[in-house]
Amino acid sequence: MEQRYKTLASEILSKVDKLQWKRSNYADSYEVSLGKGTVIIINNKQRQRENPFLNLPLYDLRFLNERGEVVYSIEANNTVLDENKALLEDLYNKAYHTYMQTEETLRSMFDDLSII
Repeated sequence: MEQRYKTLASEILSKVDKLQWKRSNYADSYEVSLGKGTVIIINNKQRQRENPFLNLPLYDLRFLNERGEVVYSIEANNTVLDENKALLEDLYNKAYHTYMQTEETLRSMFDDLSII
């Protein structure tokens, strides 16, 4: 079962910029609806800095059913040996930039400067 979720996470990463990401109810997190479910990527770095005694994963990718219940979660910790860290960090960063429309914003700024 775990491998199917990792495969799904990789597929989401490959299409991250084509998905309609929105802010989630969790701080530093983004979500996208897929089929009958929702996928949420959570970045816990700030919460860990604020309270180092919290035992939170660095990143948490949650798969929710249509009732909003977590059916599976992939976590990544801040260790070199954690095989999920690179995948979830990349997914979070790309979801963030897609939601924030970073590329479009930069492109429009360069366009404005080119006509001045």
